Parts: sequence; structure tokens; C-alpha cells
Amino acid sequence: MENLKLVLDHAGTSFEQVVMTRIFLTDFRYYQTVNDLYASYFNNRLPCRTTVGVMGLAGNGDIEIDLIVYCGD
Repeated sequence: MENLKLVLDHAGTSFEQVVMTRIFLTDFRYYQTVNDLYASYFNNRLPCRTTVGVMGLAGNGDIEIDLIVYCGD
């Protein structure tokens, strides 16, 4: 989430402008931990989200998150 925050900051935006996220998890035992951490970045306004269980991720990661962000006109 901190890496995503850096990307958003660099683009001149923030989590406030996120309209959708996709989270890919290799192990759903971490779902609640990820959910709690994720929610802490959105100040009580959660964008729509899809969470998908996968067999593996690039670089042997456990979690991958992508964002769709509204940047205005």
C-alpha cells in the first residue's frame, strides 16, 4: 500500500481518487489482514473492489493490487 501511495503521490493524486481496485491473493488466510490494512488507507470511503484467489504471482509475490483512479478533466 505504501508503494501504491508513492505512485499516486507521483501522479499528483491520492487514495481519495481511487474508484476501483483489484486484489490478487495467493492465500486467502491473509484476507482479513489485507482487508484491514487496505481499509486503513481509504478514510472510511472504500472504492469498489474485486478480490481474486490465484495460484501464483509474478516474482513469487503473495499479493498484487491494481487501482483505477479518477484524475479529473
